[in-house]
Amino acid sequence: MLILSLYSCALSIEEKLIENHINTNDNETRVQSLDIIFLQDITSKDSLDYLVKYFNKKRADKIKQLEKTMQDLSEELKKATENKSTDKNEQDNVETYYRNMIKESKNYIQAYKSDCKGTFLEKTYLKINALKSNTDSVLTKKYLVKYVVVDPQDEVEIEVKENTFFLNSDRTNILLVE
Repeated sequence: MLILSLYSCALSIEEKLIENHINTNDNETRVQSLDIIFLQDITSKDSLDYLVKYFNKKRADKIKQLEKTMQDLSEELKKATENKSTDKNEQDNVETYYRNMIKESKNYIQAYKSDCKGTFLEKTYLKINALKSNTDSVLTKKYLVKYVVVDPQDEVEIEVKENTFFLNSDRTNILLVE
């Protein structure tokens, strides 16, 4: 494991970024010491596993919802055709409406079963395919950060903190702090 510390003369990219983040988000304190432990690279494959599970669940839920909608619309169409209205145009409009809605639901089901084009899952589908093409690429770097927070006026230790920081692959942005 790689351990970086503020005690060295020159700060690393990670140290500068993390220390700046901590000091920016808490103006009334400052970091006295900072230990950064590199935990792991998060690769496309790691993200792919999560995204595929998310995608499959959302797609299955949406298909199930659309199938239920189609069933409800079919029942409404059956009622509409059995209940003949005195106004032929109104009757035709109601039946046409239900047929169009059923057809639209079928089209969406087909989209969800294929490439999800035109659905809320299209971006996720495309992202999964992009990640599949290069499963070894590093998306995120994960670090365990331990630091002492002091009151800058009294130089008194306030607390020792430990957080997990997720940085982008080139270590220029903090993506998440847990």
